[in-house]
Amino acid sequence: MAAPASPTRGYDWSAEASPREGETATTTREEDDRGDDSGGGGGGDDDDARPPLILTQFRPARAVQAYMLMAGIPYYVENAYYPYFASTGALPQLQHGKVLVGGRDSAIIAYLRRLAGRDLDAVLREEERSDAVAVATLVEHTLDSALVYARFGAAAHYEKTTLPELRRSIVAPLRWLLPPLLRRRAAQHLERHGMTDVAEVKRRALEAYAAVETKLAVGGPYLYGDKPSSADALLFGHLDAALASPVLRRWLDTPQFALLRRFHAHVRDTHIDADVASHVRPLHAPTHNLFAEAGGGGGGG
Repeated sequence: MAAPASPTRGYDWSAEASPREGETATTTREEDDRGDDSGGGGGGDDDDARPPLILTQFRPARAVQAYMLMAGIPYYVENAYYPYFASTGALPQLQHGKVLVGGRDSAIIAYLRRLAGRDLDAVLREEERSDAVAVATLVEHTLDSALVYARFGAAAHYEKTTLPELRRSIVAPLRWLLPPLLRRRAAQHLERHGMTDVAEVKRRALEAYAAVETKLAVGGPYLYGDKPSSADALLFGHLDAALASPVLRRWLDTPQFALLRRFHAHVRDTHIDADVASHVRPLHAPTHNLFAEAGGGGGGG
């Protein structure tokens, strides 16, 4: 059997692939996903009788993978050559039996939380759950928008880094057609969020980072103590991409955000690098693209 297709650090590109807020693609759910047929169990023969969870991604969906690894959910990975599919929409997407969820990391994680025994937020107090929603909103609306700006809004960086990477990853002839479309969608996203000026983007990003840094100073090693939550997975997914972005890394690589960098390293070392091969299963023959094959760091932003 081929080696598991382990996720790689530094490339969570789901933000610009799904610029429309709350975008999801679902099929009709004919069976209750909370029951014994929910899949994602804790190992053993019973897992083989459950529908497999198949994560399809263009740039690795780091937040989703972090959640599944934190929760001990086995899953398959399939790497796509396109940032979205014409029939089902933007990537990443999670296929679970007759259910298809996609468009944003938070939508997939919300589905994973409904799997029996896999809700990381079940241990949170009521006020912590409300705060976790606020953190998730901050990450997906403000910080991921800053990441979109870093990749597509800055013209020099787009031409030097983002465009060549897209053309190397997307198959011909779409490698010539899709990048301009992705950039137009990114521009529309940034316009909706009022983040078209670098000074405003930096101001809002630094305020958001500072707010999360303060939370980590109170808790630790995760946002709400010694157990991870869905908000931790989303925060890790963003930081993993941001620290690979030359633009955002400059903003984060200061003493002011030491706890954010420590949090990222802790999640990476504890959940991502430690035992990923025991959770990630290959889907048929391994599939590849530039971003999934890349080692940690470099070239993302």
